[in-house]
Amino acid sequence: RADRALLDLRTFQTKGFTVPIVAMGLSFMAMFGTLILLPIYLERVLGLDVLNVGLLLLPGGLIMGLLSPIVGRVYDRRGPRVLLIPGSIIVSAVLWALSTVGVDTSVWFVLGAHVVLSIGLALTFTPLFTAALGGLPPKLYSHGSAVLGTA
Repeated sequence: RADRALLDLRTFQTKGFTVPIVAMGLSFMAMFGTLILLPIYLERVLGLDVLNVGLLLLPGGLIMGLLSPIVGRVYDRRGPRVLLIPGSIIVSAVLWALSTVGVDTSVWFVLGAHVVLSIGLALTFTPLFTAALGGLPPKLYSHGSAVLGTA
């Protein structure tokens, strides 16, 4: 009534904000799920020590960070679809492939899957963030940013 909400949920009335937020939530679940489960799998099942697990997962994080500016430039030129569709397909395929790992799975397969997953996530995060905030009216930008940070 007084328009002083700490976290204004009217942002979810805009379809151009809600759909990217839901998609981003799913992408974050995929990312955090693998960031939590892969080290446990690599240590307990494959018997790697902590240093080797960290070194094995390092390329995925590096490639995700290095792709961000490139993805931003492609987004500016072509829009979100050209990035989101392949990114979503890549993430889905890699998560399916990771569901088949077992005791005999090669460390190189896990490394390759993690790097490809990181590429797919890099292709999805930047367009989703930009599309979500771009779908809001200007008076809700600050609240949309707060909702993104909270989500």
